[in-house]
Amino acid sequence: MTISLMSAAPVMAAERQVARFSVGERELSWTLPDGYCLPKGTLSTVAQMISSVDQQNLTLLTLFPCDADAEKIDRYILVKAPVSALAASIPRKQLLTMIGAEFDKPELKQFLEGNSLSADLEKRMSSLFGTSAEATGTVVPMGINDNCGLVGGAMQFKLGTVATHVGLGGCVTAVDGKVLSTYAYDNYQGPETVKALLSRATELAQSIIAENEAPTP
Repeated sequence: MTISLMSAAPVMAAERQVARFSVGERELSWTLPDGYCLPKGTLSTVAQMISSVDQQNLTLLTLFPCDADAEKIDRYILVKAPVSALAASIPRKQLLTMIGAEFDKPELKQFLEGNSLSADLEKRMSSLFGTSAEATGTVVPMGINDNCGLVGGAMQFKLGTVATHVGLGGCVTAVDGKVLSTYAYDNYQGPETVKALLSRATELAQSIIAENEAPTP
């Protein structure tokens, strides 16, 4: 996978970057959200570590606040695509119908809330970072809106003596037939954090859709 950058249309204010990335054979582009940048230097290493923990999805983009400090990472954006669906093409409406059916299955909720997910994360994190790791929390289905299958929750990670408590909101969608997900993370302050992050993830997905699909007549 390659990512290229170009400047957005010239404006008097600071220019926002446009990232290009591929999902299977389809190239997509996206104007990065205000205040977020692709990682450089030490943050590139952090991004690689974050993406390596998830073996089921290809991390297309990792964005941190442009002024992020590598010593404290609790706010970031991920754009992912499931490895098993890279070659597939599916209309968004059909995908959301399928997601809704999966959300209704108790097995999915049990898996997302279960200890097996945390144990798997702990094992991968310990191996990746070379230190003891703990992962606790829950991620659960949170319904369907016009463009997204929503998931959200909070996770607490501990690596050695460093602990981080993050909320997350995710949107699973299809852009021009390609399945991808947007995830927004931030320091967890309670249920309102998750609510705000679900809205944020939806906005991010809608932005990618708008930039890559022709408007419906």
